[in-house]
Amino acid sequence: MLGSIQQMMNDLTFRLALVPLVVLGMTALAAAEEIRTWQDATGRFKIEAKYVSTEGDTVKLERADGKSIEIPISKLSKEDQDYLDDLKNNPFKVAEDDNPFMVKEDQPGQAAPTPSRSGGARSGSVEVTVDWDQSEHIDVGLAGDGWDFTVEGDQELDFIPKNVGLPTRKEFFEGMKGIAINTVARKAVVGFVADPPGGKNDAVTRLVVCDLQSGRSTGEVTQPGNFVPLALHDDGATLLMRTTKFGFGNSSELQVWRIQGRSINVERVMTPHQDDWKSNNDLNWAAFIDRNTFVTKSSGGIVAFWDMDTFQPICDFKVDGGSRPALSIDRKTLAFSTGKKIGLFDTQSREVICLQSTPRKLQWPNLAFSPSGKQLGCIAFNSILIWNTETGELYRDFETPGLNINGKLEFSDEDFVLAGGRYLIELENMIKLWDYEGAGSVNAIGGVTFFAVNPHKKGGALMPTLVPHDAALDALDAALNEPDLFIFRKGSSVRLDLNGISGQHRAEVEADLRKKLSDLDVQVTDSAPVTIKCTVTGPNSKKMTYTRFGTYDVQIYNTKIEFLYEGKVAWQSSGTNIPHFVRIGADENLGDVLRKKSQQADYSFYKNIVLPRFLQKPNDGNQQNNRARQTIGNSKVVPVASNRSRR
Repeated sequence: MLGSIQQMMNDLTFRLALVPLVVLGMTALAAAEEIRTWQDATGRFKIEAKYVSTEGDTVKLERADGKSIEIPISKLSKEDQDYLDDLKNNPFKVAEDDNPFMVKEDQPGQAAPTPSRSGGARSGSVEVTVDWDQSEHIDVGLAGDGWDFTVEGDQELDFIPKNVGLPTRKEFFEGMKGIAINTVARKAVVGFVADPPGGKNDAVTRLVVCDLQSGRSTGEVTQPGNFVPLALHDDGATLLMRTTKFGFGNSSELQVWRIQGRSINVERVMTPHQDDWKSNNDLNWAAFIDRNTFVTKSSGGIVAFWDMDTFQPICDFKVDGGSRPALSIDRKTLAFSTGKKIGLFDTQSREVICLQSTPRKLQWPNLAFSPSGKQLGCIAFNSILIWNTETGELYRDFETPGLNINGKLEFSDEDFVLAGGRYLIELENMIKLWDYEGAGSVNAIGGVTFFAVNPHKKGGALMPTLVPHDAALDALDAALNEPDLFIFRKGSSVRLDLNGISGQHRAEVEADLRKKLSDLDVQVTDSAPVTIKCTVTGPNSKKMTYTRFGTYDVQIYNTKIEFLYEGKVAWQSSGTNIPHFVRIGADENLGDVLRKKSQQADYSFYKNIVLPRFLQKPNDGNQQNNRARQTIGNSKVVPVASNRSRR
């Protein structure tokens, strides 16, 4: 499939029509009923309520406390569906309506419209109060370790997107805030916010709708307030929007917007999480599973699945608060990390289907599926890890010194990842290949990378592109066959300088490094041009403050490894015995843990370090930007609105 995508992207032809949305209209039943037990189709949920009416494909029930509940008939048990049929034969009359979020009276959680914390108006919107008691709370740990998964079907795009031109920025203080792409609707929405300084709460959000089939911008709408698009519905018009303001707890409000012509209808407003610790309430990820379900993830680590008819949670489970989940292109599998474990969650059966330990505690793990779905990638602070999705086997675990890669991971190709929104890393040899600089937003889906660029004073573009481009591939081929480009590779030699390691630990560190070098087919000789230098410094007294736990006196030891070539540092990595993040068990005391760690350096750093397979020669020039010499080549991403071949 990817080969056909590449060919068609060069031809830049598109063939698709937007799928229309049809919902059932409302037909009421007049029967009056007593309270009875209703059960959903899965058998997991029950409710005591009396029948009120049927509205299209939805039944309205009333609980004993007087609150109204609306439930899609298809989600009821067969017994309850038969009960409704008995009330009145065939009560359903179909009426077309393209709005899946119709506001109904007595909606559960409904309250009077109130001002939004973002500054935006809420005229006509429905305030939703979340009832977490309705949600099935899933304990990930109870799933048990085990990994056996089969990737089914074609995970790549079934259409070829086109470039779409973006209008010029409206003012100096306007900036691109995010992009939401839906490959079913074959549309994208690019979000901008104009937020002048001064704190006058007069920010304006602007959305540009892009038709990826025709390559045209089909609409532009504005709304007061500071919002960022999180996800676009299959109808191509409904969005999950999140407030975005500086400070913890100020990005916690979720709104459902529907673009109608040149206006925005704010249809739902909710703050899903109300933790006393405000920083846990921010929403940092969301996606649509299908037309009737969406999923969110909070900064407190709560992944929740939501019913779009009731806007109440269906189920939820806990992951690492700093993590970013990943959704497979068919939206049937969600990858997650708890920090110490990585797992797969079936979005249809809503259960953990795979779970295993990670090599170490991962900091801020950001996950992504490869275009085929057969690889699962992760950026964790400054490390890149790649697993086989079907077996769970760890394929790669390495660092990219000199590059700031913390953030989203994108698979631009089965063998390449984009890290930090710009750096292209080749996975087989772990080579820092290319720097794509200048994109405001980067998203890779099904083997196509979407660069969004919007410079000042001129129009921008949303550009679906094949990455790596031909020049990068040519450079990689040349580099692998160029003996003078790499100072460290298979068959090379190095010298060990371990004078910075105390005598009692030197032998242990040397044995660990010799084993790693032997595995890479690298010789250790005293006359080698490259020196591996290891040093340990300390102890240095320091006070470390841990949120919620207080301040502790610790002794800091720093461990370091450097690759030196002609007196220049070509590669380095460092560690410490006292981490900034400490996970303690239920029966442990943080003070005791820190006292134990303060006794000596963490020499396991040298045992766990992942050495590069290829190391590029340090640049001889006087470049000011150190990052520019870390990759073999670099490109400036500029807006191209036309649809010529881009590879």
